[in-house]
Amino acid sequence: MFRFNLETLLKYRTMLEERAALEFSEKVRVLEKEKKILEDITRERGAIMLQFLEKQRGDLSSADVSTFVSYIHELKRRQQEQDTIVRRAEAETEQKRRALVEAMKKRKVMETLREKKFQDYRSDRQLKEFKEMDEIGIIGHGKKGLREEMDHRS
Repeated sequence: MFRFNLETLLKYRTMLEERAALEFSEKVRVLEKEKKILEDITRERGAIMLQFLEKQRGDLSSADVSTFVSYIHELKRRQQEQDTIVRRAEAETEQKRRALVEAMKKRKVMETLREKKFQDYRSDRQLKEFKEMDEIGIIGHGKKGLREEMDHRS
């Protein structure tokens, strides 16, 4: 029966890979959420700018202008802040992706080693079986020859 002596290590590396995959998928989810927030802020800022430009054509009090300008500046600040958050999330996602790739490589090395050891085991088994068959054949042939010799003597 084949037994891989590093099976425990292979299972451990598989578990680490699964954990890395979960961490990576969580970072991807967070990144997508942060990108959506940035898109929403950008879209809102664009809509407010258009609204401001349209209202400038008509009657707009200085208080309204001040309110629009303040809100546009606030949206710009939030957009820049969110952009920083997105960049940080991208960096964290990339870090987790690299960790996942590394974990996959380490697991694959162990699986390749296990496959090689299994092939060696199968080759050894086949060689032993061939030797046993040869011995059985030689013994059988020897017994047959001995019987023939005894028959000739009688």
